Amino acid sequence: VVKVPQKTLLMDALKEESEIIYDFCMCNPPFFANQLEAKGVNSRNPRRPPPSSVNTGGITEIMAEGGELEFVKRIIHDSLQLKKRLRWYSCMLGKKCSLAPLKEELRIQGVPKVTHTEFCQGRTMRWALAWSFYDDVQVPSPPSKRRKLEKPRKPITFMVLDSTVKELSIKAAAMGWDAVEAIDVVRAWVEKILTDLKVQHKRVPCGKDEVSLFVTAIENSWIHLRRKKRERIRQLRELPRASEDTLQAMEEEKNSQKSVSNNSDCENPKTEDSEMGLMAPDEDVQLTTGDELPEESATKEEHSDPVKEEDREAKQGETSLGKGSGDAKEPCPSEEASKLTVEKEQSPKETTRCFLFKCLMNVKKEGNDVLVEMHWVEGQNRDLMNQLCTYLRNQILRLVAS
Repeated sequence: VVKVPQKTLLMDALKEESEIIYDFCMCNPPFFANQLEAKGVNSRNPRRPPPSSVNTGGITEIMAEGGELEFVKRIIHDSLQLKKRLRWYSCMLGKKCSLAPLKEELRIQGVPKVTHTEFCQGRTMRWALAWSFYDDVQVPSPPSKRRKLEKPRKPITFMVLDSTVKELSIKAAAMGWDAVEAIDVVRAWVEKILTDLKVQHKRVPCGKDEVSLFVTAIENSWIHLRRKKRERIRQLRELPRASEDTLQAMEEEKNSQKSVSNNSDCENPKTEDSEMGLMAPDEDVQLTTGDELPEESATKEEHSDPVKEEDREAKQGETSLGKGSGDAKEPCPSEEASKLTVEKEQSPKETTRCFLFKCLMNVKKEGNDVLVEMHWVEGQNRDLMNQLCTYLRNQILRLVAS
């Protein structure tokens, strides 16, 4: 045991013993920089329960200037002078956020061997950092990152009742489908709705008494259909109002025209006869000119046919000349053609990469009813699968109601 003054670290404790080589040193540094940090006023989650153990440490044991980060940095700087006087330097840390900056400090200082580990006692977590300047020491690998086990998400489901299945089977028979079993009937209607929506689907192997479909949604077609339907309903609501107003206006105009025509008939009964007499020749002229128009058009077509044939011959001559001259400069068209083929080949690949989501749909019996499950696989947003599930359920109910 070596007595040292306050705020003494490694250098003052080992400066007189120059020949002794120690195996390791351990340090449990003061974790906190001030009392607020010690109480966890700013860092502790309010939902977290209070610590079950009583804090028995003194002020010098739990608090230091700069907290544990600065305290361990000073030990690192002392180790850079002592170097191989100790085989291993180690410190315990109370905060995970202190681990990364201290490892970075050791990397900057060029320390060759660095490792870390973690301790877990009940709800308490602590971390240990160790480093050495010896090349022959075996460095234990740090603990691998433990990935949190993702809870299996429940599938989105909806139930097709037995009475609904019977109605669907009647409609399926009317359409000439061979579906007899309840599962096949529901599967057939689901496939039809997905096809109408242009949602890609294919059957995949599954267990007994169920049918599985792998669904890939490329575009959000079900929302567009709902939007169009809302617009149609809105237009139907607005159209009757407009037609009533227009009908009233038309009736008023007709009544006014009738009253005006009656007055004019009483005042000038002979003017109409004279006007009719004058208009009759004009009508005959109009009819005759109309009768002559087809003949004129026929003659025009006869004159235009030789011109069209001449134009075609001229164009054929130009194309043949173009082909002949193109033999001298073949690379340009071939390059353009190759570019087009490359673009055409690339476009399907690009479209297959872009999708909204993918899911696995299972149709299986649940007593007398049929259960439809949609299991999320991957994609942009899980809510999109929920929308499609709601759309499928509503469409099946509408089929029965119609």
